[in-house]
Amino acid sequence: MRLVNPLFLASIIALVSLAGCLCCGMPGSGGNEGGAIVTDSSCSRPYMDFEGDCCLDANGNSICDSPEATTTIPKDDPTIKATSTTVKATTTTIKATTTIPPTTTTLKSSVAACVEKAGYASDSILFAYSNKCGASERTKLANYGLRKGIDYQYIDIGILSEKEKEILGCFYGPYSEYNKKYQLCPMFLCPLTGGHEPLTHGSVTIKAASFSKKCTLDE
Repeated sequence: MRLVNPLFLASIIALVSLAGCLCCGMPGSGGNEGGAIVTDSSCSRPYMDFEGDCCLDANGNSICDSPEATTTIPKDDPTIKATSTTVKATTTTIKATTTIPPTTTTLKSSVAACVEKAGYASDSILFAYSNKCGASERTKLANYGLRKGIDYQYIDIGILSEKEKEILGCFYGPYSEYNKKYQLCPMFLCPLTGGHEPLTHGSVTIKAASFSKKCTLDE
């Protein structure tokens, strides 16, 4: 068997390797191990390479935005009017309640009507006196009445006129010489209530003040 020269064999291997490099390209000259040709992309974000062209990929999901489903946000419909709800304020007016106390009507005594008929004021206080009884007290009583604003009417039982008999008759009944009440003095008489009270010994002003409180329709 004839042996192959090693130098000849090495030359053949070198030629085959060189031919392969010229055919398929050297590493780094634009080829890769799989034989696919890689083309540099000229698209810049937010665009991406798609089928040899650039398309917008704004959301970065590697899908062109044009074929993606889009959501249309409806604009305001000018035909739809906003509904306005007006709430009216409720005004509550609280009226002050005025309580009117019940009116108490106190009827005047029949004596008051009798005294008025005789021509005397029924809201006055009568004081019966004479020269023998109550004359000095009458002067003090007059001064007291002026200070307190009390209307005193004085009747001198020693010289009774017909009008005075009529007035005293409102308290004592019909006049008669035998009716001893006409001789009582000094005496306070109140037409409003029909009451009468003798002025005994003591302070005239104190007695007068006490009787004037009794001679009223106010309770």
